[in-house]
Amino acid sequence: LGMDGACFGSLEMAQGKGTTAANLGRTTRELGELAAGRPEIYSVPGLATLQGGVPILTGEGVLIGGVGASGASSADDEACAMAGIEAAGLTHNRAGAE
Repeated sequence: LGMDGACFGSLEMAQGKGTTAANLGRTTRELGELAAGRPEIYSVPGLATLQGGVPILTGEGVLIGGVGASGASSADDEACAMAGIEAAGLTHNRAGAE
């Protein structure tokens, strides 16, 4: 789905963010923060480092996928992804994590 007024490229970016979060089990914001000190991360094909990708976890902390959002501000993208996960009765936090 695309948000009204969002560019078509945001659909592909959202898919990349969700895939990255699912593959790595961490938010793309966290990956972006890691990349700041390790620029070689940017050379890995298919990794999204823009905020908005969030892993999907069961209540027991088992990684089952990822959600990506794009088309708004980076912070809003991440908040939307988290809200969707929570609305489905799942979580984006590992047990005991903040």
